[in-house]
Amino acid sequence: MRLRLFQLYYTTFTGIERPLPALNELSDQLCSQLQKLFPAELSPTQSVKLETLLKIWILRQRNHSLIETATLTEPLRDGTYQAVAAVLTQGLGPDLTPSTAEIDYVFSFLLTQGFLGLDDVTYVEQNFPIATTLSTEFLTQLTEKAVLTEDTDLASTGLYEQLLAVNLQFTTFYVEPTTFISSDQVSFF
Repeated sequence: MRLRLFQLYYTTFTGIERPLPALNELSDQLCSQLQKLFPAELSPTQSVKLETLLKIWILRQRNHSLIETATLTEPLRDGTYQAVAAVLTQGLGPDLTPSTAEIDYVFSFLLTQGFLGLDDVTYVEQNFPIATTLSTEFLTQLTEKAVLTEDTDLASTGLYEQLLAVNLQFTTFYVEPTTFISSDQVSFF
């Protein structure tokens, strides 16, 4: 339900205006602090996604519609996780204290949407078995059925890592891409 609500707001407001303007200042502060943790500058699409997610997340906190169950395992709560938790906790101030389950939710979004630039494949393999299985099975079928016209060492292509990133997103926190942000994208399609 939370994902559907996010998709509705994201689809409705992308490219039109910033949704929930009363939360602009707080979300801007949180986005600015979180940006320091990301390996690269956010694209316009990523900025809109992050802002929309944070605003809905803040509203849920204020309305006491909380997530009760933590979803991540302890190995996922590493230094990056702790840094994200500190930004969220400090950013919301003394009135709202997000639970571990709520921080897990935001961290899962950041992780699966590629904000954190996850480079360690082993990390994903150990903590997201479904994404790992799908990626491995795809590569196995690709080699067994001789789909490729040339002999290619798939391990050296980075294909597995890219598949893993896509499958991680599809199996955990998929947000359907429903809009075009730039005129180049519109022209291309």
